[in-house]
Amino acid sequence: MKRGKKGAGHLEMITAFVLFFTFVVFLLIYIKPYKIGTLQGSVVAGLHDSFEEQTETELVRFFLQSYDPAEGTPDPCVKNSLDQSWFQYDLTNSLVKGVNGLEKDSFFDEALSELQIGSIDRYYYVMVSSVFDESDVIVGCDLMLPELGDIDEKKIISHKKLMKMHDAYYGIEGSYADLKEEMNFPEAYDFSIVSDLITMEGVVPEEGDIVAEDFIEEVLFSEDGRIINERFTLKVW
Repeated sequence: MKRGKKGAGHLEMITAFVLFFTFVVFLLIYIKPYKIGTLQGSVVAGLHDSFEEQTETELVRFFLQSYDPAEGTPDPCVKNSLDQSWFQYDLTNSLVKGVNGLEKDSFFDEALSELQIGSIDRYYYVMVSSVFDESDVIVGCDLMLPELGDIDEKKIISHKKLMKMHDAYYGIEGSYADLKEEMNFPEAYDFSIVSDLITMEGVVPEEGDIVAEDFIEEVLFSEDGRIINERFTLKVW
């Protein structure tokens, strides 16, 4: 009798193990909680972070009163002394506009921390970023101690860097494989980034698991300082 009970106990244990193993296999193959719910979602989040790191630039913006008319009008241009300690980001290339929105010749002398402007307007809108084209030195300007409005400093997507990423994605300059490695993107996955401005999209499979998420980003155009809001759709499969 004891042997019969012992054999029945072993049979129950084996049956329970088989049922448990079958249940686990069912979860992994059909429900795939490890892939859709967590893994690909985290890959999309990582892709967004890498996308920003690859395409962002530092931007500084402020309004500037160059001189006080009571002290006389400078001629033929002005240079404005700017203390680097006023700013969080390093000052580099400049883009300057008058109150009428027209661009003015400008040059930022990093060694002297002086912003040279090739006009004698009193007020200016100043933008500083490394993605702006480097300009020529403006000579013969009167030195001013300007007054600045509120300083706005932030990171923003650069259209110029966005186009560089596009060229790497399609192998025009660099390669897709190198871009994935640069972005620390998992080799086992592929990605696409699509907006009205730009399309980086390979062959998306018709079947299988595809995770997509939209992000709104500000985009800076270095040729004229224009800034727009743009929706980017990031996909991972």
